[in-house]
Formats: sequence, structure tokens, C-alpha cells
Amino acid sequence: MASPKLGEGVTATAEAGGRHVRLKVEYTQTGWVAQVFETDGNTEVEREVVGDLESGKKRAEEIAKSYLADKDLKLPAIEWKKGQ
Repeated sequence: MASPKLGEGVTATAEAGGRHVRLKVEYTQTGWVAQVFETDGNTEVEREVVGDLESGKKRAEEIAKSYLADKDLKLPAIEWKKGQ
């Protein structure tokens, strides 16, 4: 299996109750990083170093789900896409 390249990863966007979030998993110099942003305010909700791409996708979804649940909203189904 080939090693991941810097910048390699996936992104997804979701909208719930007028809130828009962007989920991102990217390979960086520190390893795989899962991130969630609220795009309305262009603010980072949370960032976490993870073990690999698949665990990053799961973690980003957990972060987004928790963030939206705090606002009594549900995360819709996520469709991941390659790239940024």
C-alpha cells in the first residue's frame, strides 16, 4: 500500500436546519487530521489527529453530529468526495 501524500483526503458538506457544516479529513505533516467547520461563520468546530482516513471520516461525522445535536439538529447522510 502506498503512503498517503500531503494534502490527500476527502471532504463533505451537510446542511441541517439552516446550519451548514464542512467535514474534512486530510493527510498533513502531523498525520491524518479530521476537521469540522461551520461554513456560515467560517469557524472551525473541532480538529483532531486520527489514525487513518477511515477513522478520520468516522470521527469527523461524530464531531459534526455532536455539534448539530447541541442545536437540536440531526446530521444528514454524508457523501464524501476526494479532494478539497
